[in-house]
Amino acid sequence: MSFASWLFERKLKKNRLARKVDFPHYADVKTVLVLLNDAMYEQNIVDFLGQDRKHVMVKYPPEKKQISFWTKKPAKEFLQTISAHSYDILLDLTSQETIPIQYMVLEARAAFRCGGYVKEGLFDMTVLKTDSPMMLAQEIVHYLKEIKAK
Repeated sequence: MSFASWLFERKLKKNRLARKVDFPHYADVKTVLVLLNDAMYEQNIVDFLGQDRKHVMVKYPPEKKQISFWTKKPAKEFLQTISAHSYDILLDLTSQETIPIQYMVLEARAAFRCGGYVKEGLFDMTVLKTDSPMMLAQEIVHYLKEIKAK
């Protein structure tokens, strides 16, 4: 395990102990933070979530110059742009399981976190990877609607 991984795991463990998770009712969700790494899907995903009258904020992974060489943590200023607002749901639709993206998920003030890969303690709900970010968003929304309805 690298130093950066070890450091992130420590922070994740502290966060997991302090965090209370409440499964959201999708109809009550007003704000969604979407993490993407490909702008090609942005408009389709925003339109898809917007049809349910959700306010959608899209963020991309930081550039290399915004990431610490040793810790792989994004710069404080970059993370503040994410943690400055509260979100009902975070959707990690990135196709990369990297430490900078995991820090973005961890630092976001989201009541509920969903992603497309398994990382114990990071996501409240995981839907295994699909072919595209759009399909992953559709599956997550489907499960959010179905689970709370039952």
